[in-house]
Amino acid sequence: MKKTIEKQILILSPDGIVSAPITVEYRDGDGFSSEVRSELNKKTFRGVGESRGLEQAFADLEKNLPENCSLRCCMVCRHGNFCPFGGAPGQLFCTKDKVINSKDDMIALFSDKSAFGREVFAADNCGDFVRQDRDHYTYNGFLYYCFKD
Repeated sequence: MKKTIEKQILILSPDGIVSAPITVEYRDGDGFSSEVRSELNKKTFRGVGESRGLEQAFADLEKNLPENCSLRCCMVCRHGNFCPFGGAPGQLFCTKDKVINSKDDMIALFSDKSAFGREVFAADNCGDFVRQDRDHYTYNGFLYYCFKD
């Protein structure tokens, strides 16, 4: 099965925050693979991956962007967490009003049904964006793939 999603994504560049088209494509069958493509200054940038959450492809895309450019979307946000019980490719849950310190916190969020209504897609964005960092826990592998060689 192949699925294609086309949206707009925000990219932080030396010129400020730029809205750019993004195409997210994934295939599920014998194995999972994904590709994300975005355009900036009339040049196409691409990221590929094999992780079902798409975090590997988004990390690869960011690595391929021009110097001093970065993605600004839910996949990269500290508040963009995966469901600990699995989910659809690119499906995240926004926890901007919660403190998440572990996978157990995400399990609790889903166990008491507080996660309902928090679903976002990896390329979405909002005004509460806070970039992931190593000092704050996010149940999402984006940073892992950013620093993986």
